[in-house]
Amino acid sequence: RLSLIHCGLSQITVDLPKLQLLDLSQNSFSALSQISTTSPITNLIFKANHLEKIDFNYQLRNLKALDLSQNKIKFLTGVKCYQIKSLELKGNPIYSLMPLKNMDLSSL
Repeated sequence: RLSLIHCGLSQITVDLPKLQLLDLSQNSFSALSQISTTSPITNLIFKANHLEKIDFNYQLRNLKALDLSQNKIKFLTGVKCYQIKSLELKGNPIYSLMPLKNMDLSSL
């Protein structure tokens, strides 16, 4: 577990081979692509950053839980996170959830 809450970060590189939970809440990220990692992260907390859109074509293949609450997300694109079991989006001005139709949300 690595918690970097309210550190003023806008990008990060993480190379911790056993890291599963990464908490980057209350930082200055504007895109998930600003995280570079080879770690097998299964739980990413990205609460209260500056995200306006989410492009799920990103590299977090092992991701099972994703908290994107309290951002500025208006729409989702490229949803390909088929492993996700928990997705938190509260506090975002989302216009459409249509891309979620491609995800298996049966376990949510």
